[in-house]
Amino acid sequence: MKLNFNPKLSNYLMFVILMTSVAYPVIASSGPTIQLLKVPPYGSRVENLTGVILDGAALEHQIGVYIFVNGWRAKNVKINNDGYWISDITTQDNDWAATHIAVFLFRKDFTMPVLKIDKILPASLFENAIIHKEVIRKPMTTR
Repeated sequence: MKLNFNPKLSNYLMFVILMTSVAYPVIASSGPTIQLLKVPPYGSRVENLTGVILDGAALEHQIGVYIFVNGWRAKNVKINNDGYWISDITTQDNDWAATHIAVFLFRKDFTMPVLKIDKILPASLFENAIIHKEVIRKPMTTR
């Protein structure tokens, strides 16, 4: 079987190959980030918030976790050398009712503010964060 060369088809195929490679570029990471692995559902009293620091040395960073229950308050975080971290966000009686969880990644030398029922998060958190993520939790509705 003999194949005939078709310049229009050849140009079309070249166009498709070029557009496909442009449409799906490989994006390199620009630095450390955080991934939330487990976010306890609203109302949970026993599950912990967990995550991992990606693309960064865990020993050079720290995680700040804040929850909102009638105001923002700080929670303790334990970071392992491999970047995985855990935070018990239900250490006080009504912590299970937190509607917002904010997680920040900071350089190790940043001093995180201690919050006790503050209505807003301090600007210094956002100004010094490498990255932050916020999760909104809502009560489950039953019908």
